[in-house]
Amino acid sequence: APHTHTDYCAAMAAAAAAVLRVEGMVCGACVRTVSTALESVAGVSSARVSLANKQAAVQFDSDITSIALLCDAVEDCGFNVLPSSIPEIQRPSQKSTTVEGFCSNEEGRPRPAQPLPVGR
Repeated sequence: APHTHTDYCAAMAAAAAAVLRVEGMVCGACVRTVSTALESVAGVSSARVSLANKQAAVQFDSDITSIALLCDAVEDCGFNVLPSSIPEIQRPSQKSTTVEGFCSNEEGRPRPAQPLPVGR
């Protein structure tokens, strides 16, 4: 069956991203282990792991998986996710610029993302 606009909107609604701070990685093999573990979680579309930054940037479908399951996958292969780094789910927005998980106004204070206008 052909994909419809509704299918596209439903797929985009579940798209989410998270950046996890991973402790314990010391080499390229560690990076591959964490990357493979994250990519094996159902619903994960990509996982980019950085040894230098000790971070894993994960794109996933929030209808299929959760940040808790991503953290479990990392911890199951012997690494730690810093609790303070565990983000709320970040959904892509066409209207706001996201920096480090927050939408900021001119004063630099977090503000809620603005909803897209309806019917324009």
